[in-house]
Amino acid sequence: KMIGNDAKVIIEIGGHYGEDTLRFHKYFPDCKIYSFEPDPRNIEIIKKITSNVENIEVIEMGVSDIEDTCVFFQSTSSESKIQKKYSFIDKNDYDKYNLSGSGASSFCKSIDNSIDVQSQTNVETTRLDNWALKREIGTIDFIWIDVQGHERNVINGMSKILKNVRFIQMEYGELSYQGAMT
Repeated sequence: KMIGNDAKVIIEIGGHYGEDTLRFHKYFPDCKIYSFEPDPRNIEIIKKITSNVENIEVIEMGVSDIEDTCVFFQSTSSESKIQKKYSFIDKNDYDKYNLSGSGASSFCKSIDNSIDVQSQTNVETTRLDNWALKREIGTIDFIWIDVQGHERNVINGMSKILKNVRFIQMEYGELSYQGAMT
């Protein structure tokens, strides 16, 4: 059975700027959407563009297989032009938060020169299963995972709730990251 109008809970892991978050809301307007985003730069944007949507909650932390404070590698790019798909971001914010290339940021260290890591920061992480159990979230209709090489850790951190998840979709194969899944 496909996810449909009966969907009540969507969890997005790796909210980035919120473009997918708003797309989920567009197609499932009555659904509660929890969007996890660990990068403080991206959090500023996702909170800004989702602030007027009542059923979206931005969770300012990462998802992993441990509950701890972990090193997060913040990537950047020398390209200062905003990609067309991100034209909803104010140019002043884009420059202020140094967003160019931030989508390649990860808890996993880059293993080649294709990703320019300019800084590291410490970010709180949670296991999705512990978080969902504390929040008393029963059935999860859909989980979207986009975490730049950290997929295995996210999956390992949801073992207790997998039986309550209807659908999972994820990007993987980001082989520029240490420990990435193929």
